[in-house]
Amino acid sequence: MSTSFETTAATLDLQTGYSLGLTPGSTKWVIDLPGWYKAAPNQREKQAKQGRHGTFGVRGWKDERLVTVQGHYYAPDRRTAANFVDEINAVMADGTEGVLTVDDADLGRRWANVYLLTPDVTWHGGRDVPFFLDMVAPDPRKFGDLMDAGPVAAFSGGDGLEFDLFATDNPGILDFGESGSSGKLTLNNPGTAPTEPVFRVSGPPGFITTAGNFKITEVETERVLEWEGTILTGQELVLDSRAGTVVLGTNGDRRGSLTRAEWPEIPGKSSRTYLFEALGGLTLAVEAHPAWW
Repeated sequence: MSTSFETTAATLDLQTGYSLGLTPGSTKWVIDLPGWYKAAPNQREKQAKQGRHGTFGVRGWKDERLVTVQGHYYAPDRRTAANFVDEINAVMADGTEGVLTVDDADLGRRWANVYLLTPDVTWHGGRDVPFFLDMVAPDPRKFGDLMDAGPVAAFSGGDGLEFDLFATDNPGILDFGESGSSGKLTLNNPGTAPTEPVFRVSGPPGFITTAGNFKITEVETERVLEWEGTILTGQELVLDSRAGTVVLGTNGDRRGSLTRAEWPEIPGKSSRTYLFEALGGLTLAVEAHPAWW
């Protein structure tokens, strides 16, 4: 009987640069992924009732996810199998951070940031090497490929109907002047878990050298990110709702310039629209990874 893992690949990429790929039909493949498809457990702090039975009702939150990658390696010879055992034990047992990516033929590609726990290799001296790699994902969500929208110019109302009523260069055509910009971007999260957007504010075009001071409003909730400062032509300011960081360029921390920091999120199976208001020719792009429990 066929199993889903005949069409499922998994890759573990570590910060150290080591990468382990498990692909159906190759010499390394997935046997099982305990904890990956199962919902992460809830954590809840109990508040005891003094002198009475039970506890007070307190909301619980999702706890970290424990995942095991159960794989199998069929080596070309015994020496290669032994080297693989040494390799797994060396690179997988030091608690290194990495990214586990699972690519399912039907569900698509999803990933999670993980930290390695203890590996378990059950080698019996032959060419077959079954192994178990335990890891923990502090954020229990699984994320998909990046979605983005934009860029869009800041809100502007446009000129409207101008007088004389008919354009001089096109007789008989009403002249409405310059068209405005809605300043709005909409992003959809098809996953089941909330995800946090990243906002990228780009500097003005070349004929304007500086610009700054902008406001991003989540239309549905009226949450606001408001920033005061200067962005030069060619620069990009990145506001990451998940990390709560504001970075200009490669290493310029500008979080102190936020005058309002109501970080938004996009719930599962929902869309959010963002209104961009700014001075001086700035543009906004929004991106996020869909998320699943």
